[in-house]
Amino acid sequence: MIEIVLYQLTKNSKVLIAFLSVMLLLFFTLLIKVRKLNNKNIKLHGIFMHFSNIQIILLGAIIIRTFYIIYSSIFYDNNIFIYLTIIIITSLIYIILKLKKIIFESISLAIQVVLIYFIHILQEYQINVGQEKYVLMMIISLIILAISYSIYGFFRNFEEIIKVKRRSYVSKKANIQNEI
Repeated sequence: MIEIVLYQLTKNSKVLIAFLSVMLLLFFTLLIKVRKLNNKNIKLHGIFMHFSNIQIILLGAIIIRTFYIIYSSIFYDNNIFIYLTIIIITSLIYIILKLKKIIFESISLAIQVVLIYFIHILQEYQINVGQEKYVLMMIISLIILAISYSIYGFFRNFEEIIKVKRRSYVSKKANIQNEI
């Protein structure tokens, strides 16, 4: 079993290197932003404070899902089913931890998987049959649609995670003030 996992990881080494590079770039950008203390940076830092473990898992799931959707949309690879499996697993993690969003997230997941699969089919067609302008235009249009829908879903889910955190923080603050 471990051999299969390690073999699949070696097949996806480009994706893992790209993901780690993007995460490190994002980390160092946020680190530089937060070091300069002013009003905007304190608000940015405050967004990520006091997250519960579930919120951290939800945030990680939507980050990984968004990255894989963008990566598998832009770059052609034969391992499309592995990418789709990872996207489905991270979406299922989000759905399980947020049962209120099960219908909307299921529909959103289906749309994203179908978009990525269509992009892959058109790229296969272009490789096997030939370079046609209309096929290239359809691929570009679907890539733009997949990326924009993925980013929209990321921000929608991120906002939902922050709202839950803010509601719990405000209610705790109100309870403390009521005790005083």
